[in-house]
Amino acid sequence: MKTYADHLTSTKSFGEAIDPRKKPVVRSSAVFPCVVNESMGTDILFMGYWLLKRNMKEISLLATLRSEGGEVINRNFRVINEVRAYRISVQDLLEEIGREDDFRGSIEIEVFSTQDMVFPYPAFVVCFNSEESATFVHTCGRIYNDFEDLKEASAIAVPETGFDLSPDPGFHPYISFVNGPFAIDEQSVDVEIINTNGETRTKSLPLGSIAPYETKFLFLMDGEEKDFLGGEKGTAKIRHDLQGFFPRFVAGNFDAGWSNTSITHSYYDTQHQTDEAAYWTNPDPAILADSVVVFPLFAEDGAYTQLAIYPIFAPSDIACDLDLFAPDGTHLARIPECAEIKGDAQRLRYLDIAKMLNEIGFKAESNSYVRITLRGEGRLPARLKFGLNLGNPAKHDIPSNICFAAKVPNIKLLDKPGTFKWAPIVNRGGSMLVLSNISPVLEGFREANVNLKIWRESDDTPLERSIQIADNGSHWFDIRKDAEAADFLEGRTGWVTAQSDNPFVDGYYIEDRGHGIIGADHIF
Repeated sequence: MKTYADHLTSTKSFGEAIDPRKKPVVRSSAVFPCVVNESMGTDILFMGYWLLKRNMKEISLLATLRSEGGEVINRNFRVINEVRAYRISVQDLLEEIGREDDFRGSIEIEVFSTQDMVFPYPAFVVCFNSEESATFVHTCGRIYNDFEDLKEASAIAVPETGFDLSPDPGFHPYISFVNGPFAIDEQSVDVEIINTNGETRTKSLPLGSIAPYETKFLFLMDGEEKDFLGGEKGTAKIRHDLQGFFPRFVAGNFDAGWSNTSITHSYYDTQHQTDEAAYWTNPDPAILADSVVVFPLFAEDGAYTQLAIYPIFAPSDIACDLDLFAPDGTHLARIPECAEIKGDAQRLRYLDIAKMLNEIGFKAESNSYVRITLRGEGRLPARLKFGLNLGNPAKHDIPSNICFAAKVPNIKLLDKPGTFKWAPIVNRGGSMLVLSNISPVLEGFREANVNLKIWRESDDTPLERSIQIADNGSHWFDIRKDAEAADFLEGRTGWVTAQSDNPFVDGYYIEDRGHGIIGADHIF
């Protein structure tokens, strides 16, 4: 793990000094586990954003499909010289070589450029598709570019955590990773299971010997062990000594038939990080909140929104105030001190937002936006990660479990002229994109003018729209209610780009196929 300050510097974030010693990134990569069987397929989604964001003429892309044991079984090379939506189907790659059996393995995507791409991890999305669900997560695992890359990314060794274990007896919590180029000899990972009562149980999962590029799925609990969760969600902390690849895990809950899964990624456990680098000082408490967390509210027809607070933060006393805003920025409700996080005595909890609002006499409705202001007397942990559970129970009740970050107070952003964001439209029957304009500025910031472009797979000519988002407002795009956009995409995947004159525009993309398994993630 890098410190947060080092992360801002290495990614050339706005206003940060550029280290003249930094090596340019001319290779970026992502590696994902994948599953293909009669019920499930795996797609990789991306768009030619390098041409827009970095003004590049082209990049080259190599997709390498490997068996579960790490053997290369197919490669696909292409040049990306158009801004449009792209999809790589693992099933298509298997059909090219005549494979028709059930498949588990990995797909690595390498991007090469003659210009500095800045980020060593590209903006790709892995999507697991079935008849009942489409769930996805952005790039989390990757194979290091070189030793310098490895050394920089692993400067601080911490456990991985920050994801949900489902109490549903039909779904089995797991983590998954793809090994790097070096074999691993007879290791194990230590797993600490945590329930909402603050109780813990530990176990060791043997890994055995792992071949180079081998894919591993590790299931964390069997059916009887779930009694420990008491019918509620739980979480886990994974302690390990895995090296040679970026040790972020794909995490989620698979059903017994490998036909449906939730998916997210793990995150750093910083609970024992107490040095100054683990904290972020508010540069101007008169202007900026210490941090804010923002997310959409779904609360109608049985839907729910939960904020998962994991016991993973550097020790700090944090008070939380909740505010709710309509799409036009109108303030609807407030719950002061809706939660408190105390020092190092942290515990796993889930805030049911609609229930909390109902308890103060406010009827929660969908299409509104939540801001939780975090107060820590001007100093908070730099890495504040939460889980966002958007749920809509039906046949199943498996919510989104998005890993997302608080907005830290960065005075330099007030001078940033705008931002560029982008997100996929999975388009499997229930696609939605939600954009917000909510900042850490205490007295409000300004309206956002946004140029939206919708990109499809078939050509490089977008469908273009201009929108305005009020200060503290939001914009809701539901393809099920937008015939023009649906016709434009021709039943295939797409991407949305949002160029704004406001640096605080952000959002989420969501897929709900109506069976209770929700796919969602934050936008790039």
